[in-house]
Amino acid sequence: MSDSKIDLKKKRIRSFFLSLQPYSEIKKELAEKVEIEGLTYIQMRLDVNKITPVFVQKIKEKVEKKILNAKIRKASEDDLEIVMNIHNRAWMTANEPFRPIDFISLKKIFEYPKTAILIANVYGTDGGFIILD
Repeated sequence: MSDSKIDLKKKRIRSFFLSLQPYSEIKKELAEKVEIEGLTYIQMRLDVNKITPVFVQKIKEKVEKKILNAKIRKASEDDLEIVMNIHNRAWMTANEPFRPIDFISLKKIFEYPKTAILIANVYGTDGGFIILD
């Protein structure tokens, strides 16, 4: 190839890469957008009427097989502080912006008639939960 064609290719490649935003700027813009708009989460729904004792037993069997000594129980109002602490500690270690849940909000969720909260106790410590509605 002639020098002019090589120079043209170099020029086009250089101009292409110079037109791209640096990764750090893109990352910063995304972080600002997330901070302003928040994140979108997909919420899966399971009709509470379908949460039968047989269904709960199947969930228990699946979890107990995967995690040794995991025991699943339905949360009572006394467990709400535990759920709140698990939630807040888990989100503090996440890369997403941290939004703590407060006791009053959690109590509203708990009191909703179609909601069930299950807590996983692993090796004698409450370590996880799921909210079904």
